[in-house]
Amino acid sequence: MIEKTHPITVNLVSMALDAASMRHQAISMNIANATNPNYRPVRVSFEDQLTAAREALQAGQTVDSRNLFGVSPKMINDPTLTGGQASLDIQTAELAKNTLHYQALLKGLSKHLSIVSTVINEGKR
Repeated sequence: MIEKTHPITVNLVSMALDAASMRHQAISMNIANATNPNYRPVRVSFEDQLTAAREALQAGQTVDSRNLFGVSPKMINDPTLTGGQASLDIQTAELAKNTLHYQALLKGLSKHLSIVSTVINEGKR
C-alpha cells in the first residue's frame, strides 16, 4: 500500500541506500588494496545517473518512474585514480562521509514513513 501512495520517494531513497551500501563495499575494497600498486580503485556510479530526474525538477515538473528508468547503483573502476593512489587517509575520510550519508538517508526515510503512519492513524480523527 505504501508503494502505491508515494512510490517515487520510497524507491529513490531505497536506491540511494543501496548505492551507499555498495559505496561502503567499494571503499572497503579500496582501503584493503591501498598499498597494492596494481590495484585499480573502484567507485559507485549513482548520483550521476539522476540527470533526467534533476532536469525534470529544474523544469518544475514532477519526478516519476520514467525519470528513474535504468537508474541503479553500479560499481565501476575510477579512471581518476590509478593503483596505489587510493590513499588510506582519503578512503577513510570517504568511508566516514558515506556512513553519515547512509545514516541521514535512513533518518529521512524513517521520518517520511512516520509522517505517513501519522496520516493513516490520525487522519480519521
